[in-house]
Amino acid sequence: MNRIELIGRLTKEIELKRTQSGKTVANFTLAVNRPFARKDSEQQTADFFRCQAWERTAEILDQFTRKGSQIGISGRLQSRNYENQQGQRTTIIEVIVEHLDLLDSQKEAAESRVAGQSNYSQRSSGFQYDRNVRPSENPYVPADEYGIDADDLPF
Repeated sequence: MNRIELIGRLTKEIELKRTQSGKTVANFTLAVNRPFARKDSEQQTADFFRCQAWERTAEILDQFTRKGSQIGISGRLQSRNYENQQGQRTTIIEVIVEHLDLLDSQKEAAESRVAGQSNYSQRSSGFQYDRNVRPSENPYVPADEYGIDADDLPF
């Protein structure tokens, strides 16, 4: 099984590119906090993960996030090799994003959100994007139109 789930913050703005075949790809680094114990205290450090998202997921990241945005991702690890400028073979391990959750507050998300149809579903923790759902199957509907009160949610 090759599966990874991370929650962290973007270390810089999304780097959005198009391949020669016209596909959209976003490269970014996600900083994930990791607590560790040192003698009588608990401290934190951060791990940094190279990530890559494709097509609509890449566009969503570029449109709705910025440096410091908190996101949750799930996907798979992928390694690739290349020859660097010194002629040495280098291996990179990246997270290929298959699912994205925007975890910033709803107020922050609303400030950068564009009206219209999307693959987003609103949740109490933020907005969720699933690249496997077509916009026509899942139009954006604000939570209050579902008739669910926030007090009814178990979390």
